[in-house]
Amino acid sequence: MPRISLNTSVQVFTFGAFGYDSDDIRIIFYMKIRKSFKKRFKITKTGKVLRRATGQDHFRAKKSGTKIQKGRKWVKVSKTESKKIKKLLR
Repeated sequence: MPRISLNTSVQVFTFGAFGYDSDDIRIIFYMKIRKSFKKRFKITKTGKVLRRATGQDHFRAKKSGTKIQKGRKWVKVSKTESKKIKKLLR
């Protein structure tokens, strides 16, 4: 059995129910989704990667109301970072 790294998973398909021989088993390796990235980023329908604005978790009392309001919006991630994030979310 081949060694599997921690960030991959295995799916075993048997094709007996789909008209193939029941002995025909295929193993497909695929990358696991990084759950931490899934929680922090959002991918739009057009493929843009969005993240939350920084500095919105604490020390908000001294910030103005407009600054707090602007922090509620999602911010677009740069192209180079979005490629890396999409790779980890595949």
